[in-house]
Amino acid sequence: MTPAVKPPKATVVDLLMRADATSPPQYQGLATLDGARFRMGQLSLSQIFPLTGAVIVSTPQDVALLDAGKALMMFKKLNVPVLGMVENMSTFVCPHCGEPTDLFGHGGAQAAAVRYNVPFLGEIPLHLRIREGGDNGRPVVADMPGSPQAESFVQVA
Repeated sequence: MTPAVKPPKATVVDLLMRADATSPPQYQGLATLDGARFRMGQLSLSQIFPLTGAVIVSTPQDVALLDAGKALMMFKKLNVPVLGMVENMSTFVCPHCGEPTDLFGHGGAQAAAVRYNVPFLGEIPLHLRIREGGDNGRPVVADMPGSPQAESFVQVA
């Protein structure tokens, strides 16, 4: 029995490259990770695609903000407008007592936005429903419209 030959999996870049250039303009988002190795991927993407803007998303702790600052400066050097910064996992609210806790600190991305002179777009909390929605394909904005968690995404958008 001859094994079936499977076609190679399309990468995200392949799929974006095949997008119909004649269709109306659209927004496409692509999340990349922090760190020097991943900045090379960001650099490669910015050379392949005509980027109209970048949003820098960071957790509030100092080490993450260092990488976010490096990515921001790279985009500026490439003449890609930085549309703003978002603080992810900004505050955890205990589902049992309602007490907010800043597990990763708080306000770091907002301070960095001021330092780099870019708009601060808002904060996304660390919340179980946000994680569950991401895992099951039901974003909190669709599943729980009007909730504080959904409103944080609406504010950023």
